[in-house]
Amino acid sequence: MKKEAFSNAYWRNFHFKKLIGAFILFGSLMMILGATALMFDSWDTMKNFPDCIKKANQTNDAVLAQLKYTDCKTSLHDITGAQLKGGQTRLTTRQFWTGLLWPIANLFFWAVAFMIGLMLYSRNGCCCGAHEYHKRK
Repeated sequence: MKKEAFSNAYWRNFHFKKLIGAFILFGSLMMILGATALMFDSWDTMKNFPDCIKKANQTNDAVLAQLKYTDCKTSLHDITGAQLKGGQTRLTTRQFWTGLLWPIANLFFWAVAFMIGLMLYSRNGCCCGAHEYHKRK
């Protein structure tokens, strides 16, 4: 009997929505940090791409220059997803913004998830003020 009373009291005071909110907060905070790192890495890679191409072209050996050029293109593609055509040595404006906007959108998505987790955690599941409005009437 005593065990059942403890169990009922425990589950009565258990805040499931608050627990879910805490998990969403923690997970989205980790993803925000990752998205921020990806955003800055993408920006840095696109900013340094012309310098990488210049260094590749300064080499006198044609095979070494081609290898460095391929390395620059591969690095750009792996980090930003921008695919360059055969002899293309500069990013187009569309490629630049496409490579940069995806990490920014990813950051905003996780920021919204963080806000949802904060609402669940701090207000015990109340996401909007509708029930407060009805309480006042």
